[in-house]
Amino acid sequence: MHVVLVSTGVVRIPPRTGGAVESYVWDLAQMLNASGVRVSLVSHHHPDSIDPRERGIEFVPTPSPIDRFPLRPEASALAHFVGGTAVSVATRLYLSRESEGIDRGQLVLHLNEEVSAFVLSRTVRRAVKILTIHNPPVALSPSEIGGVERFVRGIGSLTTLRFALPHVDRVVALSSPMGRFLEENWNVDSDRIAVLPLPVDTRLFQPAAETDRVPRGLLFVGRLEDRKNPAELIRCLANSPPDVTLTIVGRGPLESELRTQARSAGVSDRVRMVHGVSVEQLVRLYQTARALVLPSCLEVYPRVVIEAAACGLPVLLPSAPIYEDFVAAGFVSTHLAGDNRSLTESALRMVTDDRAWRAQSQAARRFAVEQLSYPMYVQKLLRVYRGAAV
Repeated sequence: MHVVLVSTGVVRIPPRTGGAVESYVWDLAQMLNASGVRVSLVSHHHPDSIDPRERGIEFVPTPSPIDRFPLRPEASALAHFVGGTAVSVATRLYLSRESEGIDRGQLVLHLNEEVSAFVLSRTVRRAVKILTIHNPPVALSPSEIGGVERFVRGIGSLTTLRFALPHVDRVVALSSPMGRFLEENWNVDSDRIAVLPLPVDTRLFQPAAETDRVPRGLLFVGRLEDRKNPAELIRCLANSPPDVTLTIVGRGPLESELRTQARSAGVSDRVRMVHGVSVEQLVRLYQTARALVLPSCLEVYPRVVIEAAACGLPVLLPSAPIYEDFVAAGFVSTHLAGDNRSLTESALRMVTDDRAWRAQSQAARRFAVEQLSYPMYVQKLLRVYRGAAV
């Protein structure tokens, strides 16, 4: 089998900042390569960041990387258009050289972005085509998102629905709610849908000793923008006892505003803001926190949640249908979305109830190892590929 993974063309692989989709594609490439599958990856890449053990992965280069994940919706739309067009051209040129004489069932084209899915699903014939949907459709997005972002997501959803889905063999949904949405709202046959969450490297992301954890340390990891809602955590801290602390990991347009908000609320000495951390440093932050808090409803399957889970770190999320898989796994507590009092009360319970915390910590690690670790995940992925080839 020869698998061609098509990235977004926006962020280099392996990503150093941002790039959840690129991290996903890089995970797939490493897993498949380790399983003896021939892998080609259409993307920009960081040659100096690639471990020699992954040299079996063939990179298909694309032109001039943007190399910084854009934050504003309109910039993101432009970046994805440019990047999607670039990887489409590179993929077509590559397949024109490589696909001759290969049986359809032996060539898998795995798509991950709307523009390239639109182009390649319609023009590539000699391949099994898989599409992973990473961005939530407008119908699954909260009403609070801005008009520009709603418009951009609407265009992306329409492109996927009308021009890509009819031409792919399997659709990968990252969560059960997303799988149901595809079947019930977009009329995708259930036998074409594979619910397959994000994988996580459980050898790298793993727990440390419980004594290493800050007793009442909350952690936020993500871009500092309105849709991630980090400002709610400053308000939460202002309403919490003085021994509760918050570490914010990330950058974005709200960084200066959050610092000002913390000073105004009198909690700046309890807020630590960091960015530019290495993967190893991020792992350590997961290992030393008491709870990860992500007050955002605009997600499909947040990567930070599964990284935290692999490190045995319980998570606090808004009560929303998109998170039901995490709640069912037993390591997530919820609060009422948009209700800071509920957020604060839930966060305090998580940092004070030792018995519940340990149960959630064990459930988190178990979920990551049994469902999302590389050895478990790659077998599920290969079954999707082989099933689509029949």
